[in-house]
Amino acid sequence: MAEVQINLETFLRAYMDYAKLWPAMGENRYKDFWMETVKYYLDGKDNDDTFGFSLDGAPKSVLDVIEEMKRARGSSRVAEIKDTVKFVVQDVYCPEYNGGNRYDNVPQLQMFLKRLSEFNDKDLVYDALVKLKDTVGYKRANASWGQFDQKRKIVCNNIVNMMASNSNATQIDIVELIYWAKTPDEALKVINDVFAKTDDDLDKEMKKDVPNSATVNNIISYPKQVIDIAFGGYDASPELNKYFEMFREQNIRFVKNPEDIKKYQEFVAKLSEFRKIVGNKYNFDKIVGSGDRNYVSNYEDTMDKENIDLINRNTKLEQEKGALEKSRDQFRDNYDREKLLNKKMEQRYNDERAARLSVEKMLQKALEVIAAYEKGNQEIDKAGVFNKGAAKVKMKEEVENAKDELKRAEAEEKRRVAELVARQREAGDAISI
Repeated sequence: MAEVQINLETFLRAYMDYAKLWPAMGENRYKDFWMETVKYYLDGKDNDDTFGFSLDGAPKSVLDVIEEMKRARGSSRVAEIKDTVKFVVQDVYCPEYNGGNRYDNVPQLQMFLKRLSEFNDKDLVYDALVKLKDTVGYKRANASWGQFDQKRKIVCNNIVNMMASNSNATQIDIVELIYWAKTPDEALKVINDVFAKTDDDLDKEMKKDVPNSATVNNIISYPKQVIDIAFGGYDASPELNKYFEMFREQNIRFVKNPEDIKKYQEFVAKLSEFRKIVGNKYNFDKIVGSGDRNYVSNYEDTMDKENIDLINRNTKLEQEKGALEKSRDQFRDNYDREKLLNKKMEQRYNDERAARLSVEKMLQKALEVIAAYEKGNQEIDKAGVFNKGAAKVKMKEEVENAKDELKRAEAEEKRRVAELVARQREAGDAISI
């Protein structure tokens, strides 16, 4: 029998093979077997004790590990082998209970997953993940996770991600990711992956001599399931449900960024389009009743042709849109020019009106000066000899007041002209007074 160095990968392979031999026994049975194996073969109790388990039909990987334990007995490798066995058996797959609570083995689980990601044997990795998912008390993201369970939640998320990315992944493994999707982008990626896996599985089944109708029904059920969850179903992640809640009718008015609303509408539109594809492409009657062994690939060819037609129509619409936008821009330029011209004409009208009012005001003040002279002379002529001096003083006062009003009117006109010149110079217009 070939010598096999016991390390994490070789022992894990032996552990998984033995579990497959006794699939219904449970982790405690496997733990008892390997602890007895260590005691009997590695610690040397085989001289005075009886091994309590049968090795009849035992997998080669198990027998190889036992032989290596025998060879390692009494050497410096004993402690390292014991640590490896304990790590897999007690720390990862069957942790001990402590005071009624399962031992917190999250650090060991994290280390185990890290080492699994480095293995080349993807079949072994997948088998180990499937069993680990059953033994860690797996729960989805929407479950009640206590404050101290957040790291275990991360472990569960890592397990489903590693299973879905494995070459042995099933539709169920990939669908499970939708329950952890936090954002629209993550949800859309899962949907695309589920659709791709559905096409692959459906194509294989339909190429069989006699496809199984129950299998076909099962295969095509998953796309609808994943879209229902992506729409914020009950089992969706808290983050995705919170996202949908933000855009519900009673809450959307609080969304300040229009771009966020646009992205939400685009996401819902994409989900609706996926739902239409499910109803059309993954229709049992069409698939089974078509008599087409290459239904999926032919459907894709039809969709490609429809997509080409859509692209051509979109190209035409884009051209028409461009022409309309050009006309709109030209109209907007004309409108802006007319608006500016109207504004200038209105300003010119106001300037001319102000000039006319200013001239009328100065003329009125000049007439008031003349009137003051004429009125004063009449008062002097009427006054007696002793009152003429007083009449002249009064006339002089009234004339001076009228002249002051005329000066103020002239100053206002001068200021108006200066403001007009400054405004026209700033606007680049020809200066007119």
